[in-house]
Parts: sequence; C-alpha cells; structure tokens
Amino acid sequence: MILNSRVYQASAQANEFNADDRQFFSRYRRRVLTAEQLLDAVSQVTGVADRFANAPVGTRATALPSPEANNAFLSTFGQPPRATACACERSSTATLGQSLQLFNGPLLQAKLKASDNRLRALAAASRPDPEIIQELYLAALSRRPTPKELTTTLNYLKAQPDRTQALEDICWTVLNLDEFLFQH
Repeated sequence: MILNSRVYQASAQANEFNADDRQFFSRYRRRVLTAEQLLDAVSQVTGVADRFANAPVGTRATALPSPEANNAFLSTFGQPPRATACACERSSTATLGQSLQLFNGPLLQAKLKASDNRLRALAAASRPDPEIIQELYLAALSRRPTPKELTTTLNYLKAQPDRTQALEDICWTVLNLDEFLFQH
C-alpha cells in the first residue's frame, strides 16, 4: 500500500507549484545519507565490515546503541552526540571535511585496499570485467551500469596496467556519485 501511494511515488523534480514546498509532501526532497547510513553503505559495497568498540564484528553503524567515539568518518559526516532528543543535533549540510573524507580519507582507502574486499574476491575468482562492473553497480546503486557507463569503465580498465588498482579507482568513483550519496 505504501509503495503504491502518491506520496511514495512523488517525483523529486520541482515544478512551478511545489518548488518551495517543505511541508506538504508534494514532491520528494532528496537528502544526503546520514553518517551511519553512509558508513554502512560503503561497508556493504566494499564487503569490508567495520569494527566498533564494545560491539561484535559486523555490527552496523545504524545499530550502534550510542555514538561511536573516535570515529573520524562518523564525526565528519555529522553523527550527533545524542545529548538531546532533538533531531536538530544532526546537520545535513555538506562540508569540506566530508569531501576530503570521500576523496582521500583513510577509511575509504583502507576498505578499497583491503585484501578481502569485494573487488579483490571478484578479481580472484577470474570473473570477467563486465560482470565485476555490473556487480559493483548493483551493490552500490541497485542498478546495472548504463551502456555508456559500462563502455567507459571497460575502456578505463583496458588502458590501465594494474587491473586491481583500476577496479579500486572505479569503485571509488561510484562511491563518490551523488546517486550513491543521496536518498532519492
């Protein structure tokens, strides 16, 4: 019932009547993933689980009972301290620190370089490049790559001397797409 409702199926494209609407759900408003959602999504795509203090391996950031101390990624992306019950503690504005975390932050780099990540497992299984790219897109964006995206990535892979590094580059690119970073 929810999936078939008008509100759920509303377009994110504004028109002359709903461009300023922020109250009546006349259109869907894109929003960036929360810090916890983004960390869990990156972990899911790369296949490398996070380790949190006092939590079992594989615990998702969204399941943490309290804010994770000393986690630069979560702090940078606005994980609130939960000092109050107000949703206003969480900021949804993009910052330079967030861009730097995604471009060359240690967490993303470590997940892309991990010996047991999804890309290395697919490459070690001798899967063809188009299948690897398709699985990456399905894991990250829940869709297959367009013909243009597939051609571009395959051409990039062929032009690079180090296949593993090229796959890491492609994964990094997909993880930095707006389509990955926003709920829409």
